[in-house]
Amino acid sequence: MAAGASLDHRDSRLALGVLADGGVLVALTRFTGLGHAGEQLPWGPTVGEMAAWMRAQGCRRAMMLDGGISSQMAFRGRDGRIARWPNWRPVPLGMLVFAR
Repeated sequence: MAAGASLDHRDSRLALGVLADGGVLVALTRFTGLGHAGEQLPWGPTVGEMAAWMRAQGCRRAMMLDGGISSQMAFRGRDGRIARWPNWRPVPLGMLVFAR
C-alpha cells in the first residue's frame, strides 16, 4: 500500500477476484441512495470492507483497482450491446477479457 494511504477512507471501489472454481468476479460499488446522481458520489466501503466482501463472495485472490472518481466499468455483452457505469474522471486504461 502507498505511504500515507488511508485505510479508513470510504469511496467507490472497483475490484477483481478469482473464485475457487477459477471464475473471475468483477465488483464495482456504487451508492444508489440518491438515484443516478448518488451513483456518481465517491462514497462506499473502506479498503478493509471491500477486501472482506470479496472474501465473503468466495474469492481466493483479489485486487482492488483505482477507486473514487476513477472507478468505472464498461462491458460488451454477447449480444454486442455495451453496458456502462461511468464516473467523473475519464480513465485512459482498459482491460480486454475474452472467453477461452
